[in-house]
Amino acid sequence: MIKYANTLPPRRGFELIDEHTVRKTSNLGSKGELEVIEAIVNFFEANPDPYVVRVSNFKFLPKNNNMFQYSYDMERLTPISLEEKWFINQFADFAWYRQDPFDIQNWCQFFTDEQPSSYFKTLLEGGHPLVEFLRTIIDQDRYNDLHHGNVMMNLDGDYVLLDLEGFMKGLADLSSYHWLPQPDNINNNLVALNNMAAIQALAPIL
Repeated sequence: MIKYANTLPPRRGFELIDEHTVRKTSNLGSKGELEVIEAIVNFFEANPDPYVVRVSNFKFLPKNNNMFQYSYDMERLTPISLEEKWFINQFADFAWYRQDPFDIQNWCQFFTDEQPSSYFKTLLEGGHPLVEFLRTIIDQDRYNDLHHGNVMMNLDGDYVLLDLEGFMKGLADLSSYHWLPQPDNINNNLVALNNMAAIQALAPIL
């Protein structure tokens, strides 16, 4: 039986569209950043990745308080356990501080004499799917916001990343993302956005 998460992610901007679809609405401060997130969403829609939530329907929305708004849809996911969340956070901390998260010795501080075969040691030594998922994310070196809030499971029981903004590196230049298709010219949607902004700016004059 399918067991979806009972609540949406604890951040504003998420809306349940239907039983299987969640819509995320967010904003960015520049058109360059907008171009990057559009390219990321469109890339994963055209090239489904087993480690990333399935997405679709990217849309530009009207500006709000000088921020560029957008939305996209994603598949509804199922929750992970508290133990898995803790493991993901500690794993990400090791990777961030350049400690080998796959070295069992780095985890010894969490093992006690009363719990020598802990859940976390079993994960590391048993080739658990969560460990293999995290190994892939680290090896790909594309995702920049790894923590428990950005990992859930799909209906096939696979771990997936759900916050596509985590693929952004704080850089608004699309050429900085070598794994994304590079446009030959300015995106037509951004041209339309610029034209709309220009018309709105002229409205008080006309």
